[in-house]
Amino acid sequence: MSQCCAGPASITRVHCPDGATCIGAPEGDAEPRPGLPAVVTGRRRHLQHSVKNMLAAFISRVLRRVAQKSARRVLVASRKSSNDATFEIKKCDLYLLEEGPPVTTVLTRAEGLKYYRMMLTVRRMELKADQLYKQKFIRGFCHLCDGQEACCVGLEAGINPSDHVITSYRAHGVCYTRGLSVRSILAELTGRRGGCAKGKGGSMHMYTKNFYGGNGIVGAQESCFLLPLPWVSM
Repeated sequence: MSQCCAGPASITRVHCPDGATCIGAPEGDAEPRPGLPAVVTGRRRHLQHSVKNMLAAFISRVLRRVAQKSARRVLVASRKSSNDATFEIKKCDLYLLEEGPPVTTVLTRAEGLKYYRMMLTVRRMELKADQLYKQKFIRGFCHLCDGQEACCVGLEAGINPSDHVITSYRAHGVCYTRGLSVRSILAELTGRRGGCAKGKGGSMHMYTKNFYGGNGIVGAQESCFLLPLPWVSM
């Protein structure tokens, strides 16, 4: 009794020498394999391919989890060991002074996060002010300070709240670090009564306690000291 086995597309139907059985051989094989059905050969190869894929996916998943756990351990370890950091400061040249500022400083983790949040707030505030200016909600001048967030935050970190400050025409960041809210700054930029100067000051003329706004002349906000020169008679 003749028997025919239907195999997949990659199986070629061939006849055995006895002509009694129709069996298949994979394409590319030199000789057919008598007695082995084509379906069995195709399923075996499909099963081997599936097992290889499953094994590769399992190994990839395990390695990914190991990498994530290692990263978490490093992060936790860094959090535990990095509570503060010490920085060296270049020594200043002194004139008529016996002692200058310290040459080292310590930054705690809480201070670092505080300064980072302040810089991030200033950056997002300036990006929103830029958008409002392009939408013509802000009229007149709009002197942005995005990219200079570290200047105003570092300035505030080095002085006391009771110190008096006059800044340059890029005053938005210093306004925030001096104590003004983002709402009052944006309200002032858009000319509203809720602004820190009732909407009449605009981009440069914002005021708060111990802060006297910006100066429109470049470099005019810098401190100048008149020191007696040894070769000039007073």
